[in-house]
Amino acid sequence: MKTDEKIQETLARLRPYFHAADFAFAERVWTTPQEVYLNRLRAIGFENQGIVLDAGCGYGQWSLALATLNDRVEAIDVHAGRLMAADALLKAANCHAARVQYGSVAEPPFEANTFDAILAYSVVHATPWPQVLRRFYALLRPRGRAYLTVNGLGWYLRYFIEAPRSGPGHDPRWLAACALMNTVSFEDHQRFDPRSGMIITPEALRAEAEAIGFKVLGAGADGATDLAGVAPRAFFQGEYHGQVGVHEILLERP
Repeated sequence: MKTDEKIQETLARLRPYFHAADFAFAERVWTTPQEVYLNRLRAIGFENQGIVLDAGCGYGQWSLALATLNDRVEAIDVHAGRLMAADALLKAANCHAARVQYGSVAEPPFEANTFDAILAYSVVHATPWPQVLRRFYALLRPRGRAYLTVNGLGWYLRYFIEAPRSGPGHDPRWLAACALMNTVSFEDHQRFDPRSGMIITPEALRAEAEAIGFKVLGAGADGATDLAGVAPRAFFQGEYHGQVGVHEILLERP
């Protein structure tokens, strides 16, 4: 059986274990051509690295791409169902260089100076993010890179106004309202609900990263950083309803 057929068969077996919206996302990211993920990684210099951390790996699509271009991948997540799916899908893809395990992005279960690169795609806004940046700095080896994407106000305005993919178990308007409350609660009291995330501005993200000691190699809308001239595809818009949508930052530990 060909790899693509194995992946499709595995997705079909996983379908009963997930809500419709979650499964639709898993299916979409795993049927997106791998070259799309590979180009993004090449654009940010995540190629020919030693050990890479996929922080908040979700369904493992980035883990596969990272394992294709690098020596070894440690993939962590706190969602047991997604870890199960990621492990099954990576095996279906004949990926042996990625290890999937339970782990919090806020407190990854690894020693300092372990990684040559860290990818945290669409997850840091659901964590105590200044703490996460400090932890990433400690986990990286000198000259190691961290790449992350987060949500600005525009992303949640889209959720509130457009309510995309509404359905049983998925209420975008509720998530948007919670994100606004989360942002204030975290800024004032360091408390938040990780189920809905929070608003992080590009200015705050850069300022915190530089204060920790990171060098900023690139920043902008999702997919804007292109150090290799490969023209990576954006997955999300950089602006929604006149406000910052999904934005990224590429960092290096000196």
